[in-house]
Amino acid sequence: MNWGLGSKSVNNEDIIINLSKLRKIEELNEEFGYVVIEPGVTQNQLSEYLEKNNSNYIIDVTGSSKETSILGNALERGIAYNSQRVESIIRLEVMDKEGAIFSTGLNHFKDSAFELKNLYPYNIGPDLRGLFFQSNLGIVIGATVKLLKKHVNLHTIQLNFYHEIDMYQAMNIFKKLCEENIIQGIPHLPNRERKISSILPMLIREFKQKNILISDTEIKKTLDFFMPTDWSGMTYVWGDAKIVKRKIKLIKKELGKYCKIKIYRNSHFKLIDYALSIFPKNKFLIVLSSFKKIFGLCVGKPTNMALGSIVTQETFEVNNRNLHEVVDREVEGFHYLLPIAPLNDKYAKLLVSLTQETLDENGFRSAITLNIISSNILEAVISVKYESKEYERVMALFEVLTNTFERNGIYPYRLPRKSKRYQNHYSDLVETLKKTTI
Repeated sequence: MNWGLGSKSVNNEDIIINLSKLRKIEELNEEFGYVVIEPGVTQNQLSEYLEKNNSNYIIDVTGSSKETSILGNALERGIAYNSQRVESIIRLEVMDKEGAIFSTGLNHFKDSAFELKNLYPYNIGPDLRGLFFQSNLGIVIGATVKLLKKHVNLHTIQLNFYHEIDMYQAMNIFKKLCEENIIQGIPHLPNRERKISSILPMLIREFKQKNILISDTEIKKTLDFFMPTDWSGMTYVWGDAKIVKRKIKLIKKELGKYCKIKIYRNSHFKLIDYALSIFPKNKFLIVLSSFKKIFGLCVGKPTNMALGSIVTQETFEVNNRNLHEVVDREVEGFHYLLPIAPLNDKYAKLLVSLTQETLDENGFRSAITLNIISSNILEAVISVKYESKEYERVMALFEVLTNTFERNGIYPYRLPRKSKRYQNHYSDLVETLKKTTI
């Protein structure tokens, strides 16, 4: 779908092949923790399949729609809540331009490598998987995807940074905590605009469904009670109880000077659900209960919650079950920019300040999430929602912002579908490979 980056739009000479009906889950291997799937398999389909089969594993999900393709996102190097999706791809099955089908890795050894082909990603010689990420060198028609073991003794850590400067200064602490594997998963740090745009539409719908008369302003105030600062964060720890206890103690010690820290366990949400059954119209309990959907992303439970930030409130409320089908027909537009930078306070501040100077000062409220995707790399998810008549202006501003980022050593890792921004020696080499080898 690639929403916010051109979606299904193409240049005149391009062709898009829709593989959404290839939805077969060919194998679930509980011994080694992997699945073999086709490109049409969605986050929700696989999540429900694993639950139905009482699997000891979960799929690493993104915050996007339930109906997004797991392989489609992985091939675009999408970021999930526990890892970079590209890291989960063990083997790819590909159709070349002549219609021949081949597999990366050890598959060519046939029957004798039946077990190994879905466990060991390499072959003798070059690793071919990388040729098919963000490329059109072949059509990926299947893949082996590594699953995650179910998290034991999971603790969700919510952070509310005292001031924006505290969030920047905490970057060096995050680096240390990630390097030492104290923090697990990918910490997500949204600004106020991202929090409001992602959670408010869902809460408005929840209150309406419960026939509770409450204004949007009052809902925002209730939300602010739990996330009162301009920047918040969410991360996780899990594992042996004693180790988790030590990790939380260290996280509080290292990050406590920069933010207020709240710890949630599954037992907390059971208590909230129980209290909500007694007081079903309590606005604070309803807001707290909504957090369960956010925290559920870490344990492989996808949600459509974030789609409320890219469609109108009316669309979000009316099309709850088929939102993914109507996003491209919305009258309002939205656009993403996805830059990466070295993980430190300097670049975190640059990502935010340059975005605000370019977008906010031109009348657009930028929603920003900073994701710590490794101990060295910081990703920013920057989005703007706008009226369709402002499309050209928004695209021009994003071009200015991209240029500004580049002058400061910050570059996008994903581009809009129609972009020809980086046509250089590297892209020429890829084109040569396409003509000569695939």
